[in-house]
This record gives sequence, structure tokens and C-alpha cells, in this order.
Amino acid sequence: MADDPLGDGIAEAVADRLDVAELRRLFRENEYDLALNGDGRALLLVPADDLVCAVLATSDAQRGIPAPDWVRTDLLGLIERLPDGAEVLVNLNSAAPAQFSGAFLREALLD
Repeated sequence: MADDPLGDGIAEAVADRLDVAELRRLFRENEYDLALNGDGRALLLVPADDLVCAVLATSDAQRGIPAPDWVRTDLLGLIERLPDGAEVLVNLNSAAPAQFSGAFLREALLD
């Protein structure tokens, strides 16, 4: 988990080999890239489940979509840019993409 600890942790969680507390810790202790729409706001997509989602990449290699801009951020910065009701798609085009609610991320900040 040295090069992409959050991405690796998400893959482990999807395979049921990492508990939620550890996944939240990885969100707190790492930085990642948030796609921006060109005016400093999070780039939002509406995937098949009809939930509005910001796009997050856990490493440069995981930037699976073209975006006008990307910003390196931590959990607090992500939450501050996340619109109310939005979720977060992580590593959209990877082998283990994941979607997290804003509530999950806010809880991770408080742990």
C-alpha cells in the first residue's frame, strides 16, 4: 500500500479484507486528487444510480476522466468542496471503482 494507500485500501475493503474504521483512517491520513470544473468547484457527474457525484482519484494514474482542472486535497478540503447531497466516485475507471456518501466522509473526519 505504499504508492496508493487509499486506492489499495478501497480495493481491500471491496474484497471485505479491510474494515470501515481502517478505510476512514486512510481517507483522513492521505491526500488525493479532486476533479474540478474549471471555476474551482468540484466537477459533478450523474452516474447510472442518478446520484450527483464528485470525482476523486487516489493517484495520478487513477485520473480516469478528462477534467478542466484537478486539485490535490485532503479530507477536509474534499468535504469543503463537496456540494450538499453529493457523493464521491473514487477511481472511476479503475478495476475497483467505489462510491462514498458525503455522510461517510464527514464521519471519517470526525473519527
